[in-house]
Amino acid sequence: MEILLSINPKYVKQILDGLKRVEFRKQSFKFKKNSRVFIYSSSPEKMLVGYFTVKDVQKKPIQDLWEEYSHVGGIDEEDFFEYFKNKMFGFAIEIDELKRFSEPVDPYNLFKSFTPPQSYQYLREPSLKKLEQHIEKVYVSKNVKLIDRRDRNVFNNDQIQD
Repeated sequence: MEILLSINPKYVKQILDGLKRVEFRKQSFKFKKNSRVFIYSSSPEKMLVGYFTVKDVQKKPIQDLWEEYSHVGGIDEEDFFEYFKNKMFGFAIEIDELKRFSEPVDPYNLFKSFTPPQSYQYLREPSLKKLEQHIEKVYVSKNVKLIDRRDRNVFNNDQIQD
């Protein structure tokens, strides 16, 4: 199942730079291991910038999420706890393989009636097929290096150490 996920541009940059290895969410979505998550960089950019495959999704108490993922979450403690205010549980979407488009894709030009998701939406045919055909021309096939901020070591995607 393919997903379109709206993400704030400041967090998109961290994902694409390999600093943010998880995306935090208040609710999860249906996924299969290796599902592709297309990254929509929300306002003011309003562009599709790449995609990643889902390694796993973890549901945990908020404090446990912070303790386990703060070093790869790309968010400071104050913003993290403000985001999850009044929530007992949250989700960490673990990023596996990450592909960055060499050029951002304008979804408003690609789709007749594009409406950005508030959080996420499932991509179905024919939208998925149209997007796949377009990205064959614009994505960079090399993996983005992922960085572990605990010790600043750089790992390849297939050598991530937790």
